[in-house]
This record gives sequence, structure tokens and C-alpha cells, in this order.
Amino acid sequence: MPSYVIVGASRGIGFALVKKLVEDERNTVVGLVRNVDGTKAKYEAELQGHKNLHVVYGDLSNIKSLEAAAGKVAAITNGAVDVFVANAAIGSTVTKPLVAEITDAPDAYEKSMLDTFRTNVIGTTSAVAYFAPLVAKSTLKKIAVISTGVADLEFTLKSGFDVHTPYAASKAALNMAVAKLHLGLRDKGVTVFAISPGLVDTGFTEDPSVPPPTEAQEAAKLAETMRMLGQFKAYAPNWELRMMTPDESAEAVLKVIAGATLEKNGGIMVSHYGDQNWL
Repeated sequence: MPSYVIVGASRGIGFALVKKLVEDERNTVVGLVRNVDGTKAKYEAELQGHKNLHVVYGDLSNIKSLEAAAGKVAAITNGAVDVFVANAAIGSTVTKPLVAEITDAPDAYEKSMLDTFRTNVIGTTSAVAYFAPLVAKSTLKKIAVISTGVADLEFTLKSGFDVHTPYAASKAALNMAVAKLHLGLRDKGVTVFAISPGLVDTGFTEDPSVPPPTEAQEAAKLAETMRMLGQFKAYAPNWELRMMTPDESAEAVLKVIAGATLEKNGGIMVSHYGDQNWL
């Protein structure tokens, strides 16, 4: 019976992965989340009747919680985890080219850089490190780190995608860390790789505590979105200008994970197609 741990399993792609995996009662599925009570309530409302689903507290901004989470998960999965998916991340909301982002609001830029690197790089790699011993004891031995195509250098230069620098830079750093993790774990037979889930409508940058945008802000956001879509079309002229749903992305991601091997995937980033086509 394979076991899966999904970090950031309360919404978006993480929740979609959990929803798909619990359909097979042979799977043991653990969602690692910051808000245990809220996630349990959501699972009970939307994923009723699945005895193979568990929720454990873990926060990428609290490294000690990740070590404790590994111990709790080990007790659930008999000391081994077949597939560990490091999904949680935070984004950056400023849609200005880098020079303007820095000079217009240097303090905000510094905070955004520190926050994204703290969670997306330090937190994610720490989670992998604490769960790697459990993965090494399993049968499937796979660690999939959710990254993004906007961290790819060729994509950036070809598309002209010049915004969301803190997020993209943190994920590019994470991709390098994935290569280092691969080098450290390959001798144990563990496949560590990064995967871009595609362009997914997750709403992960939305903050419910922020007042609704004004009409002018909505217009500016629309203009920014159209500019971004134009950049993406420059990279992939045949792209259909459509974002994937979390469920569609989760299905594609799980297919790539199922087919991943140490020889083919170890240390690299692939797309939701299993190649380097990011859209």
C-alpha cells in the first residue's frame, strides 16, 4: 500500500492532489498543513468517508515543526513514505520590472525577497531533508518538489517575463537545491526532482483580509494580465491562453511522478508534460 505526503494540502494543487490520491483506498495519504483544524473541516466537508486520509501539522516557516511532522507521519505510515510532494509556496504580487520594483519600494522588495526565499527555499529543502529518511525506506522512493516554469532561464529570456522576480528567483534557487538534494540521495535510490505544474488558476496570491480592489486597480490588474499573456504567447505561440484547473494540474503531476525514474528525472525540473515545455 503506497503512502503519500503532500505539503500544502489545504487548497489549490495540494488539495487537488489529495483529492485524487484518496480515491484509491490502497493509498495512505497525509496532508501536511499549517491549519490543521480548518483543513480537517474542509476534508470532512469535501472528502467524506476516506479512512486513508490523515492531517499533520507542518509549517515551512517553522523548521522544528517539520522535524516533528516527520515523526508523526512515520507513526502513521509504518516508518516509510513512498512519495513526498513538496508543494507549499508563497508568491510575490508586485508586477513591475526588477529595477522599478526595487527603486519604487526598496523595503517591500527586500521583505518579498526574504519571505519567498525563507519559505520556498529554506522551508521546502528542510521539509525534504527531514522526510528523506522515510522516503529512503520505502518501495517507490520518490520526492517531487513543485517548482515553476517561470524559474527557467530560457523561458524567461524567450518570453520576456520580467516581473514577479522574488518568486521566480526563489524557485530558481530551489531548482539548484533540488539538484544538490539529488546528489546527496541518489546513492540511496531516491528520485528527487522538480516539477512545474503548469499555469494553474490557484488564487494563491489572494488575501481575504485585503479589501476588494477598486475599479482602477481592477483595470490595472487586467492590463498586467494581458501583458503577461502576451509574453507567454511569445514563448509558446500555439498556447491556447487557458489556465489549468488545480484538478487538471494534479492529474498531470501525478502522471509525471508515476513515470519518474532516478536515471531520467534525478535532479532536474520537468514540466507537467514530463519535458521542458512549460505551457
